[in-house]
Amino acid sequence: MQHLTAEVLDAQEHIYESGKHKSRETSHKSSGSALWQIISQLKIGTDLTNISAPAFIMQAVSTLEWNAEQLAPHPDFIEALQASDPVDRILGITKSLLIGVSEIPYEGLAKSKPYNPIIGERFTCTWSHEDNSVTTAYMEQVSHHPPITAQYVHNDKLNFTWRAVYAPKPIFHGNSVEIGFRGEHKLTTAQEEYTLSIPSILVKGLIFGTNGSECGQELNLRCEKTDLELNIKMKSKNEVKGELTTISTGKKIMKISGSMVEKIIAKGDKEVVLLDYHNRKRAKMIVKKVSEQDPLESRRVWHEVSYSIVSDDLENTNTLKNRIEEEQRQLRKQNPETKLKWFKPTGEEINGVPMYMFAQD
Repeated sequence: MQHLTAEVLDAQEHIYESGKHKSRETSHKSSGSALWQIISQLKIGTDLTNISAPAFIMQAVSTLEWNAEQLAPHPDFIEALQASDPVDRILGITKSLLIGVSEIPYEGLAKSKPYNPIIGERFTCTWSHEDNSVTTAYMEQVSHHPPITAQYVHNDKLNFTWRAVYAPKPIFHGNSVEIGFRGEHKLTTAQEEYTLSIPSILVKGLIFGTNGSECGQELNLRCEKTDLELNIKMKSKNEVKGELTTISTGKKIMKISGSMVEKIIAKGDKEVVLLDYHNRKRAKMIVKKVSEQDPLESRRVWHEVSYSIVSDDLENTNTLKNRIEEEQRQLRKQNPETKLKWFKPTGEEINGVPMYMFAQD
């Protein structure tokens, strides 16, 4: 699977240092014929989990890295952890989550889909904060059929942990595909615990109309200890509507409205900007060089494909991607049991998804 020397990998490391691998700019127009070859064989309601995507829609990022980026702790999140008012805490957490999912809305299909992780694939990174604390993320693909990802994001000094285990499920609806996420997602802080549901990804205009992606369903945060629930429903054309309420009585504390590509504002006794799309700030993700990664770390697994995508070489992208996928099929036949590094099964299921826990937790 790994065919390049350390010297070559180091010479190509610039695609990550510059952020080119996350860029969606391309010199190619959307290949409608390649997409139609896939769509024409599908029925409404088809589960697309095992469908191989055409090269032109692939973004040079593994889903594991993409997921980690969504949880990058925003400064407002770090500040909110210290707030004395539980309303301020849940609003600060929401700000950070909205910045993460604000990467979903996008016009066009080119370079819009991250890679499906191979079984046993891992991604780890860190973020450094102004208080000199460090947040570390561990992502691992713990199952291939069905695809299940386990996540553990922790900051020891600030005493918070994101834990998530979920199975994405893309469903074909004719002119659109919706990717929902079943499983469990929790945030534990020094003060309390939150259960979350994250928005789906809605890809529209596959056959007719303007194509692109939007957030679907809802973002929901619920904290039993503070008796607070924040719900934001994702509407069409990137509009959102929601509210912050008490769980016990349903009393409305704040009304939320706006757009995922403009501003989202919460209004109550005070007015709080939850998202300012054009002035987003994120903590810088720190990842070790590809040449220093082991063969199952995301950037190492997909490096040749990523470099080909950044170079706009679609033909070679298809060849390299197909080679990795075929190698994985053969490995699964030879050895169906996968040895995981960071997570272990708990024997429980939530929403039909087998649960895993961080082995060092």
